[in-house]
Amino acid sequence: MEIYVLVDNEAKGGYLSEHGLSLYIKNNRQNILFDTGQSDVFIKNAKSFGLDISDVDVLVISHGHYDHGGGIKKFLKENKKAKVYINRNAFGKFFNALDKYIGIENINDSRIVLTDDYYEIGDIRLFTLNNFIDSSMINPYGLTKMKDNKKVFDDFRHEQFMKIGQTLFSGCSHKGILNIINNCFDVKNVIGGFHLNKEENKRVLAIAKKMQEYDIYYHTCHCTGVNSYAILQSVLEERIKYIKAGEHIIIK
Repeated sequence: MEIYVLVDNEAKGGYLSEHGLSLYIKNNRQNILFDTGQSDVFIKNAKSFGLDISDVDVLVISHGHYDHGGGIKKFLKENKKAKVYINRNAFGKFFNALDKYIGIENINDSRIVLTDDYYEIGDIRLFTLNNFIDSSMINPYGLTKMKDNKKVFDDFRHEQFMKIGQTLFSGCSHKGILNIINNCFDVKNVIGGFHLNKEENKRVLAIAKKMQEYDIYYHTCHCTGVNSYAILQSVLEERIKYIKAGEHIIIK
């Protein structure tokens, strides 16, 4: 499996950056795009890699935030064949801790496939863990959603994860990276954001020590946070790496 990082908050020289995530995955002759970031940066960085977005066979959107699904329309214009797999709860109204709207546009297109708690696409497994992780186990960090015409803390039922073989992809891990790992089996690699950028140092250290107990190699980015990554790396050492736009990873 080859993974090209198209969008991250940081970028290598020659690549563009933006707050968001997008990964181009080549697996068994299938091209998968995991998230789009918030704009057309994923298209521009794909071209810098020599990749063509029109060659993507499957687009998976991890959750309903603009920095992960803001580029869906641009993707549909660039690519004429791939279906877009997104959880049916992802077109809700979502807000950050400062009350800024962070949702994505509700797109009416025949290629949009609304997923539920579990969905299979060939070798791809999509799942929400909604039946295993509830709101009492989640710190929303001030993120909210509209429910019955009022704002309530987000329980992230719109968040889905992708598993290919023994590799798990998580856009932001809003349900808690430890909760997610604890409820996934046969995982050797975890790739994505861990949403620890607003977490206290003491708590990040405790999380790192629990992550160390698993026989897992971690590639992280986006919402993990620079300071939190440094704490994770101090514990996990060579078993964790920060990936930025322009990085190319090979998973054997």
